[in-house]
Amino acid sequence: MSSVMLQRLSHNYSGSPLPAVDSIDFSIQKGELVSLLGPSGCGKTTTLKLIAGLLKPTSGEIYFDDSKVTNVKPEHREAVMVFQNYLLFPFMSIEENVGFGLRMRRLNKREIAGRVRQMLDLMGLEDLKDRKPSQLSGGQQQRAALARALVLQPKVLLLDEPLSNLDAHLRDEMRELILSIQRSLGVTTIFVTHDQEEAVLLADRIALMFDGKIQQIGKSKLFYEKPASRRIASFFGNNNFLTGFKERGWVTSNVGKFRIQSEAADGPVTLVIRPESILLGDQGINSFTAPVKRQIYMGTHNRYRIEVDGADWEVIAPADSHVSLEGGRVPFSLPPEKIWVMPEQRN
Repeated sequence: MSSVMLQRLSHNYSGSPLPAVDSIDFSIQKGELVSLLGPSGCGKTTTLKLIAGLLKPTSGEIYFDDSKVTNVKPEHREAVMVFQNYLLFPFMSIEENVGFGLRMRRLNKREIAGRVRQMLDLMGLEDLKDRKPSQLSGGQQQRAALARALVLQPKVLLLDEPLSNLDAHLRDEMRELILSIQRSLGVTTIFVTHDQEEAVLLADRIALMFDGKIQQIGKSKLFYEKPASRRIASFFGNNNFLTGFKERGWVTSNVGKFRIQSEAADGPVTLVIRPESILLGDQGINSFTAPVKRQIYMGTHNRYRIEVDGADWEVIAPADSHVSLEGGRVPFSLPPEKIWVMPEQRN
């Protein structure tokens, strides 16, 4: 396994006025499982291809451990990329597909057979080894593509939207498989996804990209509780924002005055609070009333749409009763420790 370091890495596609990847700096530790997360077109897959050597950077450097690999050919980098569409050879059996890379490296037949057999067993494909890709389900094809990559014993494994083509139940199964195999083999892994839930469930750390730039890096909890910008907060499902003016430990807004626990500088700010952190009822501090525009019973919880300072907020509360609050004006409270404060100009 290898650590990976990107230094001011950029890539411009010909004819495009803006860089697809814009001067990013990012380090991945040995054995770490990291997600490049972001919306379509933000530069995630381009970054993966740069690391794999399938694209040449416009500028910047790529290091595996302490060795610069920026100009090293893909076949010599010991990084393997698994593509979204698997790219299995349709005329080969699964066993032949898995062993293809080893044959290209001209290993002896006995070693190839042993490593392929071991990988097929690890992936639960031993009984399917003689089938062609067209005879497998989507999940089985994904397992075969992973096996073909991992049998090469790469130092870096690169996964491009590995679960996007699978049904929901297969995605859950493959998540568990990827995590189990990555932990058992200890291979440094970077995977691209646009699905925040997938990134949260799999990754040790998340690197969130917008517009070719990495906006924030850290563990998933950081993005939920301390987003670096309003756009990041929205991407992680937090649409509850309130502008105000911070002075010492209080923020004054059109809705009321709120006690906060924040070291943000005094001045215009935006308050952010997650839907599940808002409490029903007057809790004696940071309370306000708001009209309930809609209530949805979800079995284990209720979802409320309320109006706060002209904007729609979402509230998620335990389904302790079936009493409808819709159409009424109801008290809510914001726990001080759950409020995140950002300077207003950051968006």
